[in-house]
Amino acid sequence: DILAKEMNFYISDDGLPVQLIQKKQNMLSLTKKGGQVTLVYRDKIHLFRALGLLLEKLPAGGDFELSEPIMFDTNGAMFDVSQGNSVMNVEHVKFFLRKMAVMGLNMLMLYTDDSYDVAEQPYFGYMRGRYTQADLKELDDYAYALGIELIPCIQTLAHLMDALKWPCFDGMRDDEDTLLVGEEKIYTFIEQMIAAASAPLRSKRIHIGMDEAWRLGQGQYLLKNGYQDKSVIMLNHLNRVLEITGRLGL
Repeated sequence: DILAKEMNFYISDDGLPVQLIQKKQNMLSLTKKGGQVTLVYRDKIHLFRALGLLLEKLPAGGDFELSEPIMFDTNGAMFDVSQGNSVMNVEHVKFFLRKMAVMGLNMLMLYTDDSYDVAEQPYFGYMRGRYTQADLKELDDYAYALGIELIPCIQTLAHLMDALKWPCFDGMRDDEDTLLVGEEKIYTFIEQMIAAASAPLRSKRIHIGMDEAWRLGQGQYLLKNGYQDKSVIMLNHLNRVLEITGRLGL
């Protein structure tokens, strides 16, 4: 029903019979013989991939048989929805989910710096077109129906300039882009972010970005703690964040 209108087919009792067979094998196959189609798939996503192949082949007419090896357990995309001051809206994400389904892609990350609601932090994502908790749940339900895992993809160290610019985050910056790691209030904040990003989604996986923290330990951290090797600061921070994800079952 999700794909029918866009892909120009409909379901009918007097249409072409399609037998669906699910097997635990690393192969999908599609056979049309006479007036019968047999579609063999492993996971839900492979059903939709095979449906796309079926709709490609049918206009040519005649019988056919084809198969594809299943090469990956997880194969998908990450869309950056934090550039500029708007996010890709919910309906447009759904458009891409439909395209991904018939391509056999079973994972989507929406990369968000601060483009999602954190209830305890009203200025997080303020005027940035953030996703609400209801938006994320709606997208997760839609992705799940198509066999796609929606994985939260957030930042837990740097890339947070648009959030940290607000006065309510005074005392939480190492520099204008990077959190002041080692402070307990930082880990309270990070837990709020992780909980908000993951709660509306079924997935128990999460991407905890810590990239491009170029000046880690060289701003307010240096003034408060003196010089520390960046790799030591990073490792200590990573371990603290992993404590949080572990406690939240991620």
